[in-house]
Amino acid sequence: MYNYNKIMDNLVTKYIGQTFVQYEEIDSTNTKAKHISNNCPEGMVVLAERQIAGKGRLGRTWISPKGKNIYMSIILKPNSDPQSAVKLTHIAAAAVSESLEEFNVENKIKWPNDILINGKKVCGILCEMTLRKKEINSIVVGIGINVNMAESDIEEEIKDKAVSIKIITNEETEREKLIAYIFNNFEKYYNKLKEKNTIDDALEVCKKNSAIINKYVEINKIGRKTIRKVKVLDITENGELLILNEEGEEEIVISGEVSVRGEGIYWDKKTLWDNEIRR
Repeated sequence: MYNYNKIMDNLVTKYIGQTFVQYEEIDSTNTKAKHISNNCPEGMVVLAERQIAGKGRLGRTWISPKGKNIYMSIILKPNSDPQSAVKLTHIAAAAVSESLEEFNVENKIKWPNDILINGKKVCGILCEMTLRKKEINSIVVGIGINVNMAESDIEEEIKDKAVSIKIITNEETEREKLIAYIFNNFEKYYNKLKEKNTIDDALEVCKKNSAIINKYVEINKIGRKTIRKVKVLDITENGELLILNEEGEEEIVISGEVSVRGEGIYWDKKTLWDNEIRR
């Protein structure tokens, strides 16, 4: 189990992570967090050593071996519209990315919710809302990080897509310390959203460490088979993706509507279609 004292020794927050419940095994930390969100304070966290039904974006399964990684969900109660879920994804991505940097682990953020090391996924983020009378009751921010998995712990079919911190550094990482760093950074960015309704500081990290800005990528719109090849220009102040489409026109892509994919570490090719797009 996670060592409570080691987390608290590194924690400087006022409410994020100050209360948490942990489980040896659970179906999904997000599912549990949503279930208890009505009766807990903001910032409470659900931690698990293992998930048997871990959830990723678009209904994918998150592989969850016991005792080696971080599986957690932060319960938030923002007084705002559903757009907050999009913004919180970027806050979480910035918090994780910055925390990994504090551990001297270089990483990139693949919009909107993946953290990559050497082009492979090391962290996934999943924000889910609970509603009451068509208004936000709570938002649960699920974070899964591959920390101390060995190469042999990763299933063969995803070894070209997934990695752990240990595989990159050849060292064990103290999970409790990393958890505390993430909570500290998360609260810093979340307070800015609550107090000034902006995520500019978090977006600065997301842009600086972006895996796809100024790159050519494929966008696969959810529910459609057509794959579009576009150039990513920027991330907007609301966390949307600004792209240059096939017609050479700027276009906004909203998180949750698309899946961004690429080959390897995202192309630097000048063109991915017949006529090169020139801005």
